[in-house]
Amino acid sequence: MSAVGNGVSPPPEAEQAVEDHLSVRTPTRWQRALAVVAMVGGVVTVLMALHISADVVSRNVGNGPLPGTLELTQYWSMVLIVMFGMGQAERMGEHIKAGVLVERLPRRSRQWAEIVVDAVGVATVSALTWFSLLAAVSSIRVQEVAVGAVAIPVWPTKTVVALGFALFAMQLTSSLARRVRTVGSESHE
Repeated sequence: MSAVGNGVSPPPEAEQAVEDHLSVRTPTRWQRALAVVAMVGGVVTVLMALHISADVVSRNVGNGPLPGTLELTQYWSMVLIVMFGMGQAERMGEHIKAGVLVERLPRRSRQWAEIVVDAVGVATVSALTWFSLLAAVSSIRVQEVAVGAVAIPVWPTKTVVALGFALFAMQLTSSLARRVRTVGSESHE
């Protein structure tokens, strides 16, 4: 126990509250996995920026645009950036929410509305995961390629779409479970 300036020790629950507040929790494997996947998306963002910058320089100083810049950006970079960031954005609470109506509800009603929204989100994103997986399997079977200025394989990125939706669905499920636990624990108080 630590003593306060006047020699009186704070109650044990106050010390525990301060300790809990100051302690840094070790991230779970799941949290680390989402962070690593999001970092890959971040690295791809930097690489895409460098590639586009090189394309601009090549257009203005060199002999014209770099072949395949549009296709690589469209079919690979943007897909990786978006799909690899969704799960981490959900975990961090960074997805866009239109709370105009929900914010005006009483606290308990707001909590239940958020549970319903999360449940609809889980169902929707799970369906997107399933249909993306079917599209990825079909794309892999035919070794799908997009043809533009250059031909670029798109079947790998269709797999990334399915993976990104799956990670997002799992994190949404985790968020939903956390909300339900919170409402359940508050109802027992």
